[in-house]
Amino acid sequence: MAGDEESQKMLKGIGDMIGGAATLAKGIASGNPAEIVAGGVQLLTSAIEVFDSKTRKANRTIKKNTEQVNDLQKSYENLERAITKTYSTKAAALIEDEQRNLEQQRRLIQDNIRAEKSKKKPDKDAIKEWESLLNDIDVSIEENKDRMLESLVGTDVMSAIDQFAQAYADAWASGENAAKKSADVVKGILRNALINYMKGKLQPEVEAVMNKIAESMKDGRIDSAEQNAIDALVAILDNKAAQYEQALEPYQDNEKKTSVVTGELHAQMTEGTGSQLVGLWNMTAMDTRAIKDHLKNNPIPDVSKELFSIQNELSAIKTNTKDTANNTNGIKDKFDEMNAKLEDIRNNTKQNNSRG
Repeated sequence: MAGDEESQKMLKGIGDMIGGAATLAKGIASGNPAEIVAGGVQLLTSAIEVFDSKTRKANRTIKKNTEQVNDLQKSYENLERAITKTYSTKAAALIEDEQRNLEQQRRLIQDNIRAEKSKKKPDKDAIKEWESLLNDIDVSIEENKDRMLESLVGTDVMSAIDQFAQAYADAWASGENAAKKSADVVKGILRNALINYMKGKLQPEVEAVMNKIAESMKDGRIDSAEQNAIDALVAILDNKAAQYEQALEPYQDNEKKTSVVTGELHAQMTEGTGSQLVGLWNMTAMDTRAIKDHLKNNPIPDVSKELFSIQNELSAIKTNTKDTANNTNGIKDKFDEMNAKLEDIRNNTKQNNSRG
């Protein structure tokens, strides 16, 4: 305990007591009233601090609890970052960890408040600060309950209320069955919940695909070996996703759309024109694949040299245009000279005509 902060304070207090007693004794021996008063005050105040075991115990508790709260807050921040990168049940499990973390913080802070109030001179500002922190923790705990529900269901309570209310209002306005409308809302919510669950399950495979694509693009192209590796990872993803098709089936929109062509176009389309369109779509798909393969094996060339050459030519044109513009004054002088000569000719011609 020699290294404990409170023990060090107590040892210092004992030293101050001894010093105060010595000053008091010296004052009494010499009859010096100033030394008697100073020594007595030092002895008394030091003795109060030395024998105030409650304060020392409280300070030890507060110090220990505060260190634990700081560690818990760092852990909470790590959990928050992890939650933003996951879905559904995984996210809900992390939020539960956050709830336990917050409960631990709350118990430690409540213990700090009790310890501070046990002192002979409690720090009221410290108590207010801890009480404010407790309020923030309680708010976070309540918010996490909503976040946990949203992570599992895929939507929050307020959005669900809006969907149900809108469904009822639409049903009443159109004379439809309100119960059927609400059942459709439930179906949509369950579908979103299952999709959200599937996101969490597919996350590792999707991350593997994305990481492979990013790695392959470092040289600005994707060769055949890299494409094959990506396709293999996508196949793994497809196989895993297929496991959830049956679970989603009851909540899917089962209306099969055999054709997206409707209205007048559908009425006028013959079997021949339909076949032509199918052929056109197939040709377009083939051309698209051909372009993709060409770009994959033939990266876009560096056009910086061509652009630089064009820039130089434009600069030359700009210079020539500027020179021509700067010479405009000289051309104007020549035109002025020609106008003067023409005016002289006109005057002479006028005089000759008058003589005749």
